[in-house]
Amino acid sequence: MSTLENDFLRFQISEAGEIESLFNKQTGVEFIAIPRGFWRLILKDGLKDELPIYPAGQNAAVTLVDGCLTVSYSELKLGQRGLKISLRFDFRLSGDEIIAHASVTNNEVLDIIEVAFPIIDGVRALGENSADDALVWPAGLGAYYPDPLTMDFALTPGYRPYDGVDQYHQDLNLLYPGSASMQWFTLSNDRNGLYLASTDPSLQSTCLNVRRDVPGKYLGLSFIKYPFLKQGEHWESAPFVISAYSGDWHVAAKKYKIWAEFTWWRAPEQPEWVRDFKGWLRVILKHQYGEVLYDYSTLPSLFAEAKEVGFDTLFILGWVPGGFSRLWPEFYPDPEMGGEKGLKDAIQKIHQQGGKVLVFTSYYLADRDTDFYKQIGHRISLKNPWGSEYDFAETYSGEGTWRKIGCGKMPLACMCPSTPEWQREMLAVGTRIAELGADGVLYDIGGSAPIFCFDQTHPHAKPSLAFATKAQNYRELRQNLKTMNPDAMMAMEHTVDVFGQYMDLAHSGGGAGPSSIAFPSLYRYTFPEHTVTNRNIALDESNYVTNANFSFLHGLKFDISIFRCRGTLRDIPNYAAYLKQLNQVLATYSSFLLRGTFVDTEGFVIDNDALLAKGYRTRDGLAVVVWNHTSYPQSFHIDVPNGHLDEMVSISVAGIQKGTIQSLKPNEMTVVIFLSDLGE
Repeated sequence: MSTLENDFLRFQISEAGEIESLFNKQTGVEFIAIPRGFWRLILKDGLKDELPIYPAGQNAAVTLVDGCLTVSYSELKLGQRGLKISLRFDFRLSGDEIIAHASVTNNEVLDIIEVAFPIIDGVRALGENSADDALVWPAGLGAYYPDPLTMDFALTPGYRPYDGVDQYHQDLNLLYPGSASMQWFTLSNDRNGLYLASTDPSLQSTCLNVRRDVPGKYLGLSFIKYPFLKQGEHWESAPFVISAYSGDWHVAAKKYKIWAEFTWWRAPEQPEWVRDFKGWLRVILKHQYGEVLYDYSTLPSLFAEAKEVGFDTLFILGWVPGGFSRLWPEFYPDPEMGGEKGLKDAIQKIHQQGGKVLVFTSYYLADRDTDFYKQIGHRISLKNPWGSEYDFAETYSGEGTWRKIGCGKMPLACMCPSTPEWQREMLAVGTRIAELGADGVLYDIGGSAPIFCFDQTHPHAKPSLAFATKAQNYRELRQNLKTMNPDAMMAMEHTVDVFGQYMDLAHSGGGAGPSSIAFPSLYRYTFPEHTVTNRNIALDESNYVTNANFSFLHGLKFDISIFRCRGTLRDIPNYAAYLKQLNQVLATYSSFLLRGTFVDTEGFVIDNDALLAKGYRTRDGLAVVVWNHTSYPQSFHIDVPNGHLDEMVSISVAGIQKGTIQSLKPNEMTVVIFLSDLGE
């Protein structure tokens, strides 16, 4: 057995190449319940697409030289067949972290598609009881899965037991950059944590994987890379980080943020109006089936409704001749709705009212019934392993049924972001929108899952690199927009950290609304500089107080998309009145709630665990937002070290009230301002 050891942890690998121990010396907790191997390969050989190779039964050479623990294989075996595939895995210690690296050489007449490494396997609990543990998972803004050892992964969104081998194991998978907003995750309780991060700046498609072994009842945590190695090719991984840390999940978030800031993260320099942004009214002008819901002349009155409630931005979709989700990327003003002059005039009138106009475009999709697709798009679309296009299909209907029920979903082609032709089109669309006088552009489906593209005529070297240029693409799109209008907003659908540095705002995806697993604190705490919306939470007046309070608590900007972007604020008078109150409080305490740093639960102590409380820090002090999301009145007291109470305000459907507040009614909130006793 070979051992790496310091004051923080002990890491041991057996002569058979299995992890025997991952021991947190600060808390005295052993994370490995069952010794297991730490890698897995998936090979493709002719029609055999998924040939797995595991460490068990392979001939490992384990060495420890100058603090580097190395496990290597000069060749591998697949059953009785010898394979000319060599592997090397290196591990080094740095504080409470293990830095891991993989290299793979393929000299065999087959393809190495996947490399799963490092796999921290055989984990049952971070202490005595797995019920104390939670998987903190970067799906969208964040997900929180209590006791993943015993949970049924098949109940998670999108899981299909019929597709896999659930009698052996259940898997949670997220592809980064896209479905996964960050390339790290943690298994954590309040005392210990197991942090895994891929510190990989290449932006190759990377899978975050948690596997629950069904018969053995243990967890395996890993990353999967997709080198697509052919005969004679070699692949080196970027470093991975494994940390047996002490503390809660915030420790892991800080680790990732430190790496991001050291390597690539730069907070976007937002225009002043974006820093004070509270939300928008989002409306579709013309829909996919051709109905005009609002023409350009109605935009000033729509904005006036938004302004009355405290919003300063109107976000328009379906503003083009094809309507919403049709004839893209032909993004031009629609003569039927007032033409270019009508749209420019409407935008100018909104500016005169002190408002802003954000305009939609799609970063991802092209309609096959366009000249663009027929001339260019069919060449630059994403292709699957079978040589066909990936479809993104959706059908929106009005009063009719024949399109929605009898025709299936309307297919659109997905464009490969590595192609210069698509980037030129996106630059041209951004330029046209800026020339209309708009105050910003939202690139829809901008942070989509990075699926593989197998079109060998595209610039990407491997299918897993098809989305690797997106960060640079967004940087160029931002420069183009800001050159034309430095005060413009650059926005994107979905939340992805590496793209977020070029976005003034992310139109967030999963985790933005209250649910049993929603955990927006994960992304908000890790990247508090990034402005994000509560997408699709304000559809109507159903549960509107809870939805609004959840958003307010976490500092999410209001995406008012009434009746799926077909309605206006007049359709939701009760919700509108409550939003007006929330916006008044945001404006009053903007230095904290809009411009302060989201610190989650750090910097204060509240004596009632039944309440949800989040902090916003500035140089002057700390604002704590407290929400009683229970069904009973709750009393509370907050302590802030080196701070003194300055002001309190309660918010409920009954109104806004200032003064000393010691208890909250159900679904009532309070904002508590503490000023610092230390000064700057």
